[in-house]
Amino acid sequence: MAQVARDLGCYRNYDMRRHTYHGIKTSYGLGAQAAQHVIKKVADAYTTLRANIKAGNYGRPGQQASPPNRDQPDPVSVGRGAAVRRADAVVAA
Repeated sequence: MAQVARDLGCYRNYDMRRHTYHGIKTSYGLGAQAAQHVIKKVADAYTTLRANIKAGNYGRPGQQASPPNRDQPDPVSVGRGAAVRRADAVVAA
């Protein structure tokens, strides 16, 4: 799902739901609440990422803030619940 968000440039919860909800639900057999929870987690991770970049929490102290390396895994797929990892795999596949 994170790949779809980056490809389409939509990071808001509602926008991501329009593009990914039915795919997540049918591919993994998740219920409506679980599918929406996965989407919300991804949207929240991008909100946190934007806030951290704006606050200058990336890079060495005193340097101008720069976004994290895009070759690294998304903040959503590292250390989160299994439902989020599964949702990322659905859309990426």
